[in-house]
Amino acid sequence: MGNIVLAGLFFDTNLGDQAIAESTEYLVKDSLKNQDVVLDKIDLYGRKKIENNSNILVDKVRFHIRRMKYGPNEYELARLKKLCEKYISKDTKCIIFTGGGLIKYKYQLIFSRAIEMITDFANKNNVPVMFCGVGIEGYDENDVECQRLKKVINSDCVKVITTRDDIECLSNNYVDSATIKTALVADPACVISGLHKIKNTKNKRVGLGVVRGRLFVDNGINADEDALIALYSSLYQEIKSRGYEPIIYTNGLGADQIFAEKLKKHLEITLNVNAEVANRPTTVEELCKIICSFDALICARLHSSIIAYSYGVPSIGIVWNEKQRMFGKIIGYPERFIDYSNSTVSDTMKAFEKAVDEEYRNIDKDNFVKTTRNEIEAFLQKYV
Repeated sequence: MGNIVLAGLFFDTNLGDQAIAESTEYLVKDSLKNQDVVLDKIDLYGRKKIENNSNILVDKVRFHIRRMKYGPNEYELARLKKLCEKYISKDTKCIIFTGGGLIKYKYQLIFSRAIEMITDFANKNNVPVMFCGVGIEGYDENDVECQRLKKVINSDCVKVITTRDDIECLSNNYVDSATIKTALVADPACVISGLHKIKNTKNKRVGLGVVRGRLFVDNGINADEDALIALYSSLYQEIKSRGYEPIIYTNGLGADQIFAEKLKKHLEITLNVNAEVANRPTTVEELCKIICSFDALICARLHSSIIAYSYGVPSIGIVWNEKQRMFGKIIGYPERFIDYSNSTVSDTMKAFEKAVDEEYRNIDKDNFVKTTRNEIEAFLQKYV
């Protein structure tokens, strides 16, 4: 009996990445129906479970101990190689990268190295490969890492690459092979409401989705932790003044949760309020339940917006990465993704009020979401 390998971020504490992987797995299973095929998962970091300690300091110590023993990414790649040896063989019917911001070269080089290793195994075993709804994060013909990644994704084994955002960059810059099919599709997590069937409840609560304090700075935006504290504090007050109860929450990442607690303390001291922070979610379903408990949300993580879209919860995104703007454009609401550097809290709240009033009606959501399913089904029909 042959197997299908799903390669993705199955064990990330940033639950947006887990949501992508779970959604693609859901679509693959649904497309296969009752075919007698085994599904095996390969995590791009080589993990076999969620490696999460409630003590963030313990996690940091373990990380640095590994770095003393191994070079950058060597520990993860050594684990990944074992999984590839276990699951990828000449009997493997196909490999599907489950999605997320994988086509990148400026940072998180573990992704390009993992893609390189998995496609190498695929080439050696003549296994067809699909990239499903991946994010394309820039291109530079003079960058060594970018060109290395380009060579990998033009491998003979790669048959289909679909993207959730920059189809022009993918088709015009990355893909040279005439045998590789490309397409623009919905992010796989847009179907999450079909996997976790949760009813949206409206109780005059608005989610305030926060991120780690240096996220904007690390992405070239002049907004340090103090600036983000000030921004979220102003948004908290504006939400409160409109008769809603603001609830601070995260997508599960430990560093985001630390910032959430800092914001809570700041609000309690400066505004004399009992600010509520939602319990840190540990599963995708828990995150979906949190988002569905809101009338609307203002957030900075892309997959808060995508999960909200799937469940029909209006959201406003605070932009730190072009991928957020692209999602807004593809769903017909670019104005709901606010540029931190060129906007005010007043601008954000105007967009918020309009989003709450309009909800989602600019495009045919059902047909949009089907784009991902259709490409997966076509790939599986051809190669399985």
